[in-house]
Amino acid sequence: MKRFLSEWRNFVVREALSDYSIDEDIRLYHYARSDENRLTLDPEYFLSKGSAYTRNDFNRSQLPRVFFYTDLDHAEAIVKQDATLYSTTVPASQIYDLQTDPLSLAEKAIRYPGIAASLDYDLLLRSLAGIFPSSWKTKTLLPPDAAPYNGVFYSLARMDVVVWFRPIEVERFSVEGD
Repeated sequence: MKRFLSEWRNFVVREALSDYSIDEDIRLYHYARSDENRLTLDPEYFLSKGSAYTRNDFNRSQLPRVFFYTDLDHAEAIVKQDATLYSTTVPASQIYDLQTDPLSLAEKAIRYPGIAASLDYDLLLRSLAGIFPSSWKTKTLLPPDAAPYNGVFYSLARMDVVVWFRPIEVERFSVEGD
């Protein structure tokens, strides 16, 4: 019953980035197979590594990025297995909230109006990161006066995540009671 209620809450209630921020900052969590106290997570490494648990998301966009949980209750058992928990805190202003999408970028990234499944995630994420291949002639979806973001917050089936586009330092993190 507890699992049912938890899944129902995740289905009905979609959190916004502001629901996770404390004093304008947000704590991000990442599991890694390492014993170091500090790590620098590089998106380029994760693209070449080809992690199974991120493969589906990478099929939507080849833009290198690091995945973070915003809620440890959302962490998948396969990710946590034999891994160390790391964390970092970043200003929430560096993360675009795709759940609320204040600039209506998702709508602008739809290839065929009225068909939500035609959303071009690659264009959307690259616009938010400000990172385009030299061969692209596509312009950013961001307004001319908007700076790129370091990360994007969105929801997957049963979890809220932040993807981060640049190398970032994290520290080993211990959950109280562990």
